[in-house]
Amino acid sequence: MFAAAALASIPSPANQPSAAIGAYIVLSLSALVGIALLWRRDDRGAVVLLVVVAVLARAPFVLKQPFLSSDAYRYLWDGRALLHGFNPYVIAPNSPVMHWLRLGWLYQYVDWHWASSIYPPLDLALFALADRLDDAGLLGIKTLVEIGDLTALWVLIAALRRRGIPAGRAALYGWSPLVIMEFAWSGHEEAWCVAALVVAIFLHDRGGRIGSALALAGAVLVKLYPLALIPAFFPRKSWGFACTCLAVVVLAYLPFALWNPDIFGFLSTFVAQYHQNDTLHLVLGTRGSEALFGLCVAAAFYARSRGADLVVSVVMLVLAYLLLAPSVYPWYVTVFAALLPLIPDVLSGRLRALMIGLLCWIAFGILGYAGEASIAARVTEYAPLFVGAAIVGLQWASERTFFPAPAPALASDSRID
Repeated sequence: MFAAAALASIPSPANQPSAAIGAYIVLSLSALVGIALLWRRDDRGAVVLLVVVAVLARAPFVLKQPFLSSDAYRYLWDGRALLHGFNPYVIAPNSPVMHWLRLGWLYQYVDWHWASSIYPPLDLALFALADRLDDAGLLGIKTLVEIGDLTALWVLIAALRRRGIPAGRAALYGWSPLVIMEFAWSGHEEAWCVAALVVAIFLHDRGGRIGSALALAGAVLVKLYPLALIPAFFPRKSWGFACTCLAVVVLAYLPFALWNPDIFGFLSTFVAQYHQNDTLHLVLGTRGSEALFGLCVAAAFYARSRGADLVVSVVMLVLAYLLLAPSVYPWYVTVFAALLPLIPDVLSGRLRALMIGLLCWIAFGILGYAGEASIAARVTEYAPLFVGAAIVGLQWASERTFFPAPAPALASDSRID
């Protein structure tokens, strides 16, 4: 909390990099100690402390101008364009028809002037609402992002208790410096994807398959990649729920498709031409990465149909997606801070080495901003993850068993698939 306040108090991190880096390291070490102390606790006092510190650690950054990313300004621009009757998937900020919108304060902060929007419909709705709440600054968008962020924390605590896991583990998400930086400071919409995924898992564990399908659809409508998680959520005899999820996504896109068939805007160009902090994609290329990811989705479907734990399957799929994606930004990694606490044996099971690698990725994820310019930063960011994956792979090869043993059924869930 005090470390977060110290970091937020630095007027210009770009002009004081040593002070900013030092404050971030102190914040990270403080968070590590706090997470370790709360990891096995489940009492009310621990939960109250967790939530209070999480809120207070975020507060100094909400009113602070983003430093590492300017995406929040683009969010507002797309929302403003939609409110004024322009299709963000078709019309780029530098389009001549946008001339009078460019006269305001916002345009000077917007990157990618030539590119139309890549954000799904629920994002655009949030962006438009944010512009309505505050059209003179970032308070609206940051408030909405923080609502999603703290919703994820609240539901994570409930999901942990539902699974019989100490609620103190939620500190991994609530106190994570990466989560705080990317949501409270930078205002990334990823918070709502994380929240929707946690809600989907929580409702799935309770047996609420329709609610889980709707929540998963919400995650897809914030970030498209959760579409690949549908087979993990709804394997065998649950095609109706999978179709419910898909139907909601299609209905959300339908008004934009009727407006103009080009509903993916700049997305296809972004995926094909822009690479940022990629790893396996750099080696396999686009076609090879797509083929391997398809195999990963099939493997997750098979594992779930054999009784593998939902969260483990989701974590493995998200990990495969990020390692095979052409661009991996630090805020993409925040999802693991919310998912890993939900795995009962995350630090003791067969996948322990890989899970530790993921924990290190959460800790070092901020280095993704320097990954393109510094080989040392990229190695530091990814080395623990690949070492952990190698250890698990060697264990699998020696034991000839890939999928972990099925997790015990939850108390009120005789068969939710």
